[in-house]
Amino acid sequence: VQQLCETEEAIRQITFSDLLMINKVDLVDQVELDSLSELLQGMNPLATMYKGREGAFPAIDFAEHSGRLDKLYHEVFQPASGGQAGSFPVAKPVEHHPHRHTSAVVSHSFTLDRPFDDQKFYQQLFAYLTFQSEGLYRMKGLVWIAGKEEQFVVQSVGKRFDLQPKRPWEPGETKRSVIVFIGKALQRKGLERLLVRCLKRVGQSAT
Repeated sequence: VQQLCETEEAIRQITFSDLLMINKVDLVDQVELDSLSELLQGMNPLATMYKGREGAFPAIDFAEHSGRLDKLYHEVFQPASGGQAGSFPVAKPVEHHPHRHTSAVVSHSFTLDRPFDDQKFYQQLFAYLTFQSEGLYRMKGLVWIAGKEEQFVVQSVGKRFDLQPKRPWEPGETKRSVIVFIGKALQRKGLERLLVRCLKRVGQSAT
């Protein structure tokens, strides 16, 4: 926690990581361990976390690690209060507030129930990452692209981003997108407007 308070590089390494391991857990009490775990997961909800101590390191389950984004995809899309599904564009916002030791580091999750226009999605993200992404450490998501048979993974570190097919949509599967942004002083409303501009217009084919 002290390093997170004093060292920017420690924060960056945590937000860039897909796997986090808390070592020497036998040297702290459970309350401190739980507090640190909550802090790290709040900073990077995309990471799979392991805990260990000398002579007792856990085996890394790479299948669980690779499925973390899929789990988040299903966890984020929750019915709104009263049992009704949330409305477009964000079904249920998930926001991890900044911790006093990590300055303004936040993560914002968005779930969208309309497909993205692939050209708008690429152009808008490219422009954002090139000119407006100061403070963004990482972005990752599973996205629905209009006219594509596959679910896509989008991810960025710094100003670079990549969009690759992941797997075909299953018959009867609800199509939607979930995207997570992690960084310092990120403005949720601005990110939401960015994503909405990339969506296929109502009335256009979304198959």
